[in-house]
Amino acid sequence: MDQKPQIYSKFAILTRTTEMRMHISAEVPCDRPSEVQTFTMGGGTLIKMYQTQTPVEVAGSRKFSTVQILDLVRQEPIYENLYECPQENLLKVSEALWPYVIAIKEPERRLQLVKKVEHCKWIIYLKKNDLVRVSGASFGKKSTFYDCIIRYIGNVAELYPVGYIFGLELLHLDNGFSPQSEDIPYSIKYMQCDPTLSIFSTADNLLQLPSEVKKKFSMQNIIGETLTKVRTAIVPSTCANGGGGAGSNTNSLRRQKKPKKKFQTVGLI
Repeated sequence: MDQKPQIYSKFAILTRTTEMRMHISAEVPCDRPSEVQTFTMGGGTLIKMYQTQTPVEVAGSRKFSTVQILDLVRQEPIYENLYECPQENLLKVSEALWPYVIAIKEPERRLQLVKKVEHCKWIIYLKKNDLVRVSGASFGKKSTFYDCIIRYIGNVAELYPVGYIFGLELLHLDNGFSPQSEDIPYSIKYMQCDPTLSIFSTADNLLQLPSEVKKKFSMQNIIGETLTKVRTAIVPSTCANGGGGAGSNTNSLRRQKKPKKKFQTVGLI
């Protein structure tokens, strides 16, 4: 039986606090004297793999990989060095998931996300107009959840210089307006949505919407009567009968009717 080829990932994160040793060659780790320079990093640290051959055994049965410690924001010189890291302390991250992981500032939160394998599979297939739920825990509201529609996926420079963040629009106002409204005046720049109805979230705060809620907020309902209630709650009555005020989220939700073309009847000769 043919063996399936191993999928190589060039990115990983540390699963625990790890002491790594300075490495000179980028090819294969080798044993070092005890005085070699070491560097300790905590769990959740971003790692780039430089292993070009199968990891070799060093100091008994432990396997080491050659890695680079990444600081994608500050780019400090020390992180340009290569180190030998115990392979057992590395949790590989696929290239598809990597942009969502590096957008999370806190190392422990990164680690918790990557450990949730099924959740990560769900994250990488999300796209615009998918429905999701956001935990209010990061806003100091542990028991609150916000049902949203995805309007944007990508970098939001005002929040963090690297990685992908989800730009979301509230589906309803059952739990009030956006808890971020005062801090994200730039929401319209990314998804043409009023800040009072916008939420920016990293992947670890997203949850799957229960099936019964998804059914309630089908695309037809979003475009139709369901979000009309939201529009009525935030737009003055003088605008409600028109095209919506400037910055209104409903401009991105309503499908403008295209004028019907008049066709001239041409007689056959």
